[in-house]
Amino acid sequence: MRFIKLILASQLLLFTYTIDLYSIDLVIVKEVSVTNDAIISLAVSNDESLVAVGTESGFIKIITLATGVTKELGRHEARVNDLAWSSDNKYLYTASSDTSVKRWTVSSGVTQTMRDHNSPVFSVAVDPGGKWIASSASDMRIILWSPEFNEIKTLTRHKESVWALRFNPDGKLIASAGGQKDNVVHLWKHSTGQVKTMSKHKAGVNTVSFSQSGGFVLSGSMDHSVILWDITKEKTISKSIAAKPVWQADFYTSDSDILVSHRDRDLHHWNTVSGRAKRVFRHANTITCFYFQPKNSMIYLGDNKGKLIILKDIDLRKPKTNLTSSDDVKLKVLSVKNSATNSPETSFKIRISANQPINKVLILNMEASPKSFSYQLAGKKSVIEISESVSLSEGINHFYVLILTDKGITGNHFLISRPKG
Repeated sequence: MRFIKLILASQLLLFTYTIDLYSIDLVIVKEVSVTNDAIISLAVSNDESLVAVGTESGFIKIITLATGVTKELGRHEARVNDLAWSSDNKYLYTASSDTSVKRWTVSSGVTQTMRDHNSPVFSVAVDPGGKWIASSASDMRIILWSPEFNEIKTLTRHKESVWALRFNPDGKLIASAGGQKDNVVHLWKHSTGQVKTMSKHKAGVNTVSFSQSGGFVLSGSMDHSVILWDITKEKTISKSIAAKPVWQADFYTSDSDILVSHRDRDLHHWNTVSGRAKRVFRHANTITCFYFQPKNSMIYLGDNKGKLIILKDIDLRKPKTNLTSSDDVKLKVLSVKNSATNSPETSFKIRISANQPINKVLILNMEASPKSFSYQLAGKKSVIEISESVSLSEGINHFYVLILTDKGITGNHFLISRPKG
């Protein structure tokens, strides 16, 4: 076998490459087995330290992210459809098919129950300022509450179940989603009861959310569509038609980047500027719900087997300002060989040494769209060797190595040159 030329890059990110401007690159940061029951709803605390999940059989569980420790907070008599944290993280509000909304004191588990709805409650939300709580149900009503659970007012305009609602960033507006046979998105100025009907879907609306800027509303429907509305101009800006009903859609890192779930194994990304929609993550189980936390840019998934999956966008478009120090992890290329003269088939062997246990390694071949090799490590070793066979393009081939440890994400990269001819 003939050795081919190897170039090892000793510093991070001193290179240029071409990648889809609107692509996102998700890696699993953590998996937690929470329960044997399906997770139906989840929410992350405002200080990013806790995740609350609600299950099909009515349990509410709290996961401490730093340790992965799970505790049971309490239980409804039926499935938990939605939950929301108070602005100070002291309370958790939950909405259930048992017709109740509950307020849980997280530290003690003490609960207060509201049963003013007379049918299954689908959604609950807390305004960012912590002054208002809102709930919606199949009784066609939206009820506004004080944080102490004193009823303030009821909003009625929907002609069917209200499947979802959310506050805008300043807490002055509520967007609500009408169920089957209603099919509308209403925008409420709840202090006056003034309401605008933004437009109609052709089937029930499962999900609604505001952009982080507050200027747009996103809705997803059983009619397979996701629609982006401009609040100021009161018109549709963009629309995407999927192959399946849309169960959940939410804004991602910008007003034009959308995450979409169809309650199957896939998470999709839709960019409203380019119009492109593609799958960005495939899970082993059915994704039942997701939650995007803008503060840490993490995506939290719940599945039908009771697992919590935490994803991070490694974002190959941008410099890695959030990487741990490269001094923590060392990469050495041990060998590079190709199988025959002028053959594109090449094998390489690398050694990764870290000052802490390694959880996972992701190798990206930047000349192959990119093609990735993922290694989930058992035993969390601090020194590993990886051998891989690849097909090289003529000229320089760039390999980027992402290493996930308990401390964070770091990386290194190396180049392999295949002579022309």
